[in-house]
Amino acid sequence: MTKSKSGQGTRREKILKQYEASLQLHEDTVDRLVDRLIKTGLYDTIDKHVQYKACGLCGELDVKTTHYINGVRYNHYYEVKSRDTQTARKTAKKQFRRYKFTHKDDAIKGIYVSPTRVQRLR
Repeated sequence: MTKSKSGQGTRREKILKQYEASLQLHEDTVDRLVDRLIKTGLYDTIDKHVQYKACGLCGELDVKTTHYINGVRYNHYYEVKSRDTQTARKTAKKQFRRYKFTHKDDAIKGIYVSPTRVQRLR
């Protein structure tokens, strides 16, 4: 591998560093979200990185909360992205719709979360 002219490493190394930074930002955002949700005291359960497999589809929820009102279970699904871009929002919507398709019987609300935005998914 050759060094770049600026002496900061190869293009591959730079991309890897950016990817690692993005992953760390994602995890930090998930952790901050969970802390805030715990402080509200509104939820019976709060789970991170929930794997699911149903209807031949599989995926992962970044954060899933459950609370009961008059015996009815309500699930909130939080999709966390490390950057707030139009592409990230579209991806979050697609992931939410996929989860909703595989869990038709649940009352589900989807919420998009980035370091700078919180928005309901429809």
